[in-house]
Amino acid sequence: MMKLKEMVEAAEAKVESKPPQAAEEKAPDQAAGGAEEDVAAAPAEGGEGAEPLDQAEIEKMLFDESLGAQEYTYEEFLDLIDQPPEERGEAEDERKHWSYPRRWKVVLWNLQIQNYMDDNFSAFMEFEFGGTREECKVHKGTSVLIYATGQDKNYLRTPVIPDVSNAGPVDMHFRKAFEYRGSYLDLEREKLKIKVWEYRNWTLNHLEAVYEEALLNLATGETHVERDLYKFIKGRRSRRCRISFHLYFQELYDFELSFVKWRLVQIMP
Repeated sequence: MMKLKEMVEAAEAKVESKPPQAAEEKAPDQAAGGAEEDVAAAPAEGGEGAEPLDQAEIEKMLFDESLGAQEYTYEEFLDLIDQPPEERGEAEDERKHWSYPRRWKVVLWNLQIQNYMDDNFSAFMEFEFGGTREECKVHKGTSVLIYATGQDKNYLRTPVIPDVSNAGPVDMHFRKAFEYRGSYLDLEREKLKIKVWEYRNWTLNHLEAVYEEALLNLATGETHVERDLYKFIKGRRSRRCRISFHLYFQELYDFELSFVKWRLVQIMP
């Protein structure tokens, strides 16, 4: 297995020696993780498969290989956790409108996965819906420490579906209804993070791909959600799979009743 540095150097050499090719459309806020494997991308409709990397993609690969973990000095990390909560609006009513915690009804169903590579694998998924938890690398002296900031909100995990092939979409047999709590500002800064795993019997499970997207996009988007997930294989960014599901994401409105100048009459008979 090649080290990450060797993989990047090999990718840079290929970029210099080969003419540029049209890159396929990238999903927003895409992050793909996992170690390099000797797996070739399956030819698929629309010319999907391996792509040469330019310098921007190489930098993105370095970021994705660490699953999007930001790096800070110890002083920067202390400043990060001491930052006050974000506010919006000048008047009190306007600030309350944006920061007031609200209730949201969430239903996720009809979850499917389409394998885009030749290898069959036993798949399961993890969903982190909302929350501010983020892992980061903190440089303290000569050591690199892993810290996590923020907190989780809603965690979901699907059952394991064995032998997912590239013959067509496979139903994950998963449906979940729950309540999300957050303000309008939370919708902008919190995300839905999806991890696709390969389940292995006698060793550690293997992370195949990671995808994340702001909750605001999902709250204002279509009910049917379809996203492509990518991974890096031998220095190339290849489409690993496509996931699709239906998502109902709607605010539950609360009403407050105020009684003015009320009185009780004939309490006792």
